[in-house]
Amino acid sequence: MATRYLEGDGIFLSPIEEADVSVLLEMQNEKFIRDMMSSCLPRTFEDIQADIVNTKKSGSPYFWIFKESEKTDEEGIAIGYVKLEIVSNIIRASELHIAITEAYSKRGYGKQVIRLVTDYAFDCLNLHSVRALIREKNYASQKAFESQGYRRVGVLPEWSFYDGDYHDCYIYDCIPRFRKSKNEQ
Repeated sequence: MATRYLEGDGIFLSPIEEADVSVLLEMQNEKFIRDMMSSCLPRTFEDIQADIVNTKKSGSPYFWIFKESEKTDEEGIAIGYVKLEIVSNIIRASELHIAITEAYSKRGYGKQVIRLVTDYAFDCLNLHSVRALIREKNYASQKAFESQGYRRVGVLPEWSFYDGDYHDCYIYDCIPRFRKSKNEQ
């Protein structure tokens, strides 16, 4: 049964566990998610298992994204995953990785997840900075992050390879003093 750790409007986040390797493997190897994440290589069972174990060891939150079920007796359907990778405890910085399956993309779930995890990062984990790397042609993600108070602060030239060519990747960052208040979002 999925544990409701963070809740939004019609969605909730539940911690990913080591027993979830097979489901996460299938999702991460889905073409739509591979394309959005610029993953050229297939992920293996061992890759996913190591990722879950290492993420837990590092203290970085790793969640399933569940869409609420319309039936009250069902717990919901996993529509993606999100990891808040803590990259520095000294400067309290993290990197947000989010993926939502194609069937549930462009429905506003990403914005909610970004808001939930960013609030959690600042309010509960006392982090100072959350950043995301977004492919230059991933306009939907750019718009979603910008709507939640993230600013484009840089570019990594030719950082990503897809469609047979190298492409830039944008660096988005959010720190509390530049973020809109929760009432403005």
